Amino acid sequence: MTLTDYTELAGDLQRVLGEKYRLDDHILNVPGFSMACRIDEHYFLALEPLLLKNLGTWSAVLPSRVLKALIKTGNILTCPPDREHMVALRTTWEGLGRFVRIKACFVQGEFFDRALKVFGGRAKPLPLSSLQVHSDDRAGVEEFFKGKTPPASWLYTDRPG
Repeated sequence: MTLTDYTELAGDLQRVLGEKYRLDDHILNVPGFSMACRIDEHYFLALEPLLLKNLGTWSAVLPSRVLKALIKTGNILTCPPDREHMVALRTTWEGLGRFVRIKACFVQGEFFDRALKVFGGRAKPLPLSSLQVHSDDRAGVEEFFKGKTPPASWLYTDRPG
């Protein structure tokens, strides 16, 4: 596939995401329920493999092609040298009262913002969710983001939600 093909597929993924959001806005930004939540102005934290499976199912594309398109278009962040996109994190959110270990990926906020604005009927970007990451995982996240803008400091906490 060419970069143009990956860009076209990423646009198709945004279209189906926006259409699904229009039907059920809880698919995003509700910790413990949604496949992805906004963690700062630049990024969403998405559950893996749920994000790829949902986008693949909704667009009738294999999850492996979804992943490749999102990586090639810069929408999912990866960590060199192996271009790994998934990280294991301890997370919490308001009302949970404990930390939960998840496998997740970091997705550019613009990917979701465009999908919701153009196809989902949402005029403004989603606000920050209450999702947070345990402070002990911060060093690993910063290593993953080496050479890139890391998530904002308010993402991290020592206290369960």
